[in-house]
Amino acid sequence: MSMESVLKLYSDGFKVSPDSVAPVAGAGSNRKYFRLRHSGMSDMIGTVGTDRRENNAFIYLSGHFRKAGLPVPEIVGVDSNGMTYLQTDVGSVSLYDALAGARESGVYEDSAMRLLENAVGILADFHKKGSVGLDFGKCMTQEMGVKEVMHDLYYFMYCFLKPSGLEFDEYRLESEFEALASATAARPADGVMLRDYQSRNIMLDADGRMSVIDFQGARRGRAVYDLVSLLWQSRLQLPVGVRRHLVSHYAKSVDVGSELVDSVPRFVLLRTLQTLGTYGFRGLVERKEMFVKSIPEALRTLNLLPDSAYLGLPYLRELIRRVSRVPRFSEPTSESMLTVTVMSFAYKMGLPVDPSGNGGGFVFDCRAIHNPGRYAEYRALTGRDKPVRDFLEDGGEAEVFLKSAFSLVDNAVERYLSRGFSSLMVCCGCTGGRHRSVYCAERIAAELAERFAGRQIRIRLVHREQHIDEFLLK
Repeated sequence: MSMESVLKLYSDGFKVSPDSVAPVAGAGSNRKYFRLRHSGMSDMIGTVGTDRRENNAFIYLSGHFRKAGLPVPEIVGVDSNGMTYLQTDVGSVSLYDALAGARESGVYEDSAMRLLENAVGILADFHKKGSVGLDFGKCMTQEMGVKEVMHDLYYFMYCFLKPSGLEFDEYRLESEFEALASATAARPADGVMLRDYQSRNIMLDADGRMSVIDFQGARRGRAVYDLVSLLWQSRLQLPVGVRRHLVSHYAKSVDVGSELVDSVPRFVLLRTLQTLGTYGFRGLVERKEMFVKSIPEALRTLNLLPDSAYLGLPYLRELIRRVSRVPRFSEPTSESMLTVTVMSFAYKMGLPVDPSGNGGGFVFDCRAIHNPGRYAEYRALTGRDKPVRDFLEDGGEAEVFLKSAFSLVDNAVERYLSRGFSSLMVCCGCTGGRHRSVYCAERIAAELAERFAGRQIRIRLVHREQHIDEFLLK
């Protein structure tokens, strides 16, 4: 009856029958979608839901958001029982699809960045305008309170941790869940939270205009949750630098300070736990392999979070580390990965030694670049400090050097990956190993981390004379 109800609503409303009707793939819900076309008329999407409350929430929110000037579909017809409705077709290409080339190459050029900045800007508009006059009582859930956050966390516990076979103390974990829920639940002054603002729910029409769909779960909540849902979507795999830029772009758009930026890691933790609950249910319970394959990337996200995300949650962090070692969830071992060591050094202290024994890689002499160490105001600083970075970037001399160096390194890393090699060294030297070499090593390591995120690679950054040794990707 689903197609028949859509056809009847269309013909009753437009006094014509559509020329064609085609099913539209859903995203995991039980709702059914159909694209209806008629020559000389705009395309429509017919929706048949299974939950009247969900339909009512979507229909109300669509009308409210459109009045606020926000880009969402228009509801043009609803049947008498509220289970079928027609909405304007806002496009068949999602932001996820539009970013396919950048996602596969790892290179986010101007066109991809404009798309992402636009999506972040639209989100900021929802947070600034979407709450004005909104009746949260007409939402399916009024707010993302402690109870609702705990529901997501229990979902993670029972749909992911339990089916994983990991032994754990439920009462100890529940205590930490309560602390996490208290820190991330909605506050009285919070506005609308879309709940599932991610790249598959952002559509582009033929002219490139963006619209938002699937917002029926909107409620009062913390805005940062939506930002994290987009930028830390596991399958989108945005590079670290791109995420950092877009967080800053959002913060400027809504004129917020450091509080939002500081809260990001805690919300990445919450959102990723909720996502793992979904992967667990779909993959481990329903045995859909595509969801199981997504688990390692989500666990990797959790393992790379800073200590601030797990403040007061030591047992949860321990469990994440333990479950990451379950064989079916573990990422490739270091023996099966390429380790690229990017090192800065001082020529006067001798050339670096390759501990792998392979003897392969590059040594770039950075001494041709103008030396900030010749000036008193920079001598106590290093290439990690902003004044030194600004000095080296002024005039573009270092940029020309790095463009050539990275081109060589990029090609070598790609070739090493294809041939299954395990080690490559990239060394940047200057007189004292403090300014130019540190800056160049930092830039090359960051470029590699962005370019090859998600591949079988570890990026190790070493500043030999500064006694710094850390991983950007591991």
